[in-house]
Amino acid sequence: MDIINAKRKNIAIAKVRSLLSDGCIFLDLETSGVGEDAEILQIGIVSHTKKVICNHYVKPQRGISKAATAKNGITIERLIEHNARPIAEVLPDVMAILSGVESIVIYNATFDRRILAQNGCQIDIEPICLMILRRDIEGDEKFSPLNGNHDAIGDCLAAVNLLNVLAATPYAPIQLPQTVEEIGEIGDLLVAASALRLQLEKEETILKALLGEALAEQNLTQVRTVGGCCVTLELSITKVKLNNGVTFDEIEALDSALVDREPRLKSAASWIKKRLKAGETVPANLLDYEEKLLGKVK
Repeated sequence: MDIINAKRKNIAIAKVRSLLSDGCIFLDLETSGVGEDAEILQIGIVSHTKKVICNHYVKPQRGISKAATAKNGITIERLIEHNARPIAEVLPDVMAILSGVESIVIYNATFDRRILAQNGCQIDIEPICLMILRRDIEGDEKFSPLNGNHDAIGDCLAAVNLLNVLAATPYAPIQLPQTVEEIGEIGDLLVAASALRLQLEKEETILKALLGEALAEQNLTQVRTVGGCCVTLELSITKVKLNNGVTFDEIEALDSALVDREPRLKSAASWIKKRLKAGETVPANLLDYEEKLLGKVK
């Protein structure tokens, strides 16, 4: 395991251990489908001690797809049997629970947050994705399924069990670079990561400008995204500047050092070359980005 993956693993282990010590809740949904018209059929919330906090069945406005029923076993008859209520009657209870917690753990949080948003439930805090933590700890580039029983409560309990297993994982030993060449390789990665950060910052500036124009036209100061995030626009938008840094010749040698590294870093090297060929430069100060490089870049 190289130093970056080892550091990423240790950060994830520390995170899951803090979730157990500080307390958190687990949320899971069963739905009528996976598309933009998918509705919630069941909402389960469980504490980190496996206490069931709520288990609501929801009456959909439309039908349930055959694929959904084949996966989660939920039918209209089962919903009637469990006294399913319309989503408008269920949401106040769910929102009251979510508003009183600091950490919400969801397996595949991106999907569940989107489904919640399109069913009228906006979460103000960023859910913690157990699927990503698992990937970082186990070192598998592919996302693994939870392997629950496709019941909202059952999947919450499976997630609690998984969190405990991940928390028991020993920290990876960090072997610092021992030679000048190894230290240089870390430097190359920092250069590439810094360039990637700069690229994202430039894209962010463009998107802020577009969002600002759109909000101003609608006389708005903030908007809810499809994913459920609340985006508030600041009145002043600062431009991202390119500072003096590495030279084009130094970047030419970067490709070979990044052959076996992550694709985003290899693409960053190409991006640096394009900027330098255009007469621009990249930043020399890389230390402020080290934390993101080693653990927070997903």
